[in-house]
Amino acid sequence: MRNQESWDYAQPKAGRQLVYLGMAYFCTSFTNFVIDGISPGAVTAISLGLLIIGVLMLFRRMENELRDKLD
Repeated sequence: MRNQESWDYAQPKAGRQLVYLGMAYFCTSFTNFVIDGISPGAVTAISLGLLIIGVLMLFRRMENELRDKLD
């Protein structure tokens, strides 16, 4: 949010990545219905862990891209 140029650069890229992250989150959440024997708590913990890691990786990647391309 340093300036409009960086905002315009990051928003479409981050938006697409968040859609992919959402699809991955859905797939891991859906695993509980497909595979028997996995507790719902374990699936929830794995799904949330992947979501948090994915968001942190996205944040880091976007910051690095912004630093490399716009600075």
